[in-house]
Amino acid sequence: METTKAIESFPEFQSLTETEQTAFEVPSDLGSEDQSDILSYQKPESWEYDWLTRSAALDAAAGSVSPSHFLIDNRFKIHKPLNDLFEFRFTYTDERNRERDSTHHIFEMLAWPKSFLGIGFYGEPSLNKRETDTGLALFFKPSNLHEIRIFNTFVDVVRQNRNNRPDTFESDGLPYSRGIVGRTWVKRGDTKDFLEYAFRHETKTRWTFPIENYEYQYWKLFGSIFFSNKIPWGFYLHFRSQYDRKYEARFPIRGSSITPEGWKTDRWFTILRIVVPEIGPQNEWEWTMGIEHAYRFWIMDDGRNVYYRDYLPHINLQIPGFRTVSKKPDFFNIGYVLTLHRVVGNRTLNPNDAGDGRIEHRLNLSYDFNFKQQDPENLRDANSTQYKDTAVLRLMATGDLDALGSRDSFEGGLTQLQVFF
Repeated sequence: METTKAIESFPEFQSLTETEQTAFEVPSDLGSEDQSDILSYQKPESWEYDWLTRSAALDAAAGSVSPSHFLIDNRFKIHKPLNDLFEFRFTYTDERNRERDSTHHIFEMLAWPKSFLGIGFYGEPSLNKRETDTGLALFFKPSNLHEIRIFNTFVDVVRQNRNNRPDTFESDGLPYSRGIVGRTWVKRGDTKDFLEYAFRHETKTRWTFPIENYEYQYWKLFGSIFFSNKIPWGFYLHFRSQYDRKYEARFPIRGSSITPEGWKTDRWFTILRIVVPEIGPQNEWEWTMGIEHAYRFWIMDDGRNVYYRDYLPHINLQIPGFRTVSKKPDFFNIGYVLTLHRVVGNRTLNPNDAGDGRIEHRLNLSYDFNFKQQDPENLRDANSTQYKDTAVLRLMATGDLDALGSRDSFEGGLTQLQVFF
């Protein structure tokens, strides 16, 4: 499981990994356009509601962010009751971008002695047993549409005695990931309200590497809230905020010549959007206005520090496309993103940055193919108009308006797929 460095999809399954300690996260990893890539390639909020309300679902995304990198965001889940007492769950996630590279598969077995109370055991086996995580969780269901998970993950649980390498955790610094995640949603006509809230504490870890002669130290705090709500006048309000604070350091042991280094990193991402549906001709258009604030602050143990602030106001217009299946058409999306990139602090920590006050302009054009099939309950009726959603395919091209008319005006492309089961 992976320590996240951007928006998290599964707060309950994040923890320290081997890849985290190999290279510190530093300011030079990011530039003035990276946050615009992340924002433009995010999945629609409505996909989150579909994810929560279905027992089996898949959504995937792959978008170009540079000549040599893709942004990938895939997830798949199966929730299957085995009988009145037991439930099986499988979760797959593949998240890769300029800040993280994480692929995981989580197996869970839940027991429900009461309809409102569950006990779960989960784990992620690995070829190298030292990397295997396991965990225990307690579930509460205030209603059928609200689930609360309290969890404790034992990170790399057998590393001390099932390790084919000499590195070990110190006895007073074993890694655990503990927290709470709650999810609830509302079914009321065509309303798609949902709420996710989470808090996680990753304990202070001391990890010794005797061959390399250094000790790695780590801890982290995380909190988030994500919701969509239908407000008066028929508008939708989407809000997402995530904050985390992480410390990681490397210290020499036994006379090593390694230079001590420690970083504390704060990250805060907040997105607010207002969606105005059913406007324009035949009330089939949809208008979205939003703003994102992304804050990253790095401070070294020696006192040097730098922070980035990115402000991203953005708009999107959705209009019907060329073809119609049942009553739901395909859609065009025309979007614009402005990025104001601020940099304050020690400039030696970010020598590759484009500079403080840089403004970027971006155009996003996409087309949504909506796939439907006739509802099985109405297949015998040849005249039936009852259809159900089966998939959505989004194809996007993005352009750099600052380089309009040149060969650099094409920023990249994106493919997103949502499949219903």
